[in-house]
Amino acid sequence: MRSASPPQLAGLVHRITCYNADGSDSAGDREIASFVVPIIFSFADPFWIAFDRPPVMDERIGSFVSGLHPGYVDIAYGGPISCVQIDLTPLGAGLFFRRPMSDFATRLVPLEDVGDPTLIDLRERLGTAGTRPERLGIAVAFLEQRLLGQPVDPAAAFIWSEIQRSRGALRIDRLTDDLGWSRKRLATYSHNAFGLTPKRLARIARFHHAIHLANSAGRPDWAGIAVDCGYADQAHLVRDFTTFAGATPERWRNRES
Repeated sequence: MRSASPPQLAGLVHRITCYNADGSDSAGDREIASFVVPIIFSFADPFWIAFDRPPVMDERIGSFVSGLHPGYVDIAYGGPISCVQIDLTPLGAGLFFRRPMSDFATRLVPLEDVGDPTLIDLRERLGTAGTRPERLGIAVAFLEQRLLGQPVDPAAAFIWSEIQRSRGALRIDRLTDDLGWSRKRLATYSHNAFGLTPKRLARIARFHHAIHLANSAGRPDWAGIAVDCGYADQAHLVRDFTTFAGATPERWRNRES
């Protein structure tokens, strides 16, 4: 595996990763709810992927785009893995695709169905590259051409920065007041810009803050973490872990360790 986070694309591209593996991990992977929009260029066997449950045999996909999802994702492998993964940030994804991100939310869209011939061409160029550094160079050059110099929508930037700054503990009424919008307009705008409503985005941000606090502790005090993150009680923290990680906090911790 080889990864890069190009500093010139900070805030728009989270990471570019080149994977090569034999796919022998029969346990597969579980991805928790995240704030990245992945573009997968696959050059080997397809993946089995499903939202919020283990995938079944007919849920196979090769190269694809997937938007934000307010839950976890289970991934299984049927053979060798060779792919390039471009992880866009929510702001970068909106700039990259220039279309409603609701088109991709909680979906696996095959690359050929995205309707962007440049992505098909990029996949061909990545596939014929001889080394992982070459693939990274091709991907970075493509992203620089596509993203640099393009203005981010100021409203999207404001909403995203407030959610990140507050670690999900902001009041939606504060956003509507600052923007001068109704709650309906804010929800519709956010659904188009990010694929999720501000309330869903804030819940995921709060969940990630809880994970950060848990990872910073030798033995997490879940009741204390719930208070520090602004949960009504520990039961609400457990609910979010079950929704976004597919496990209770302790089971998630044990799986991660």
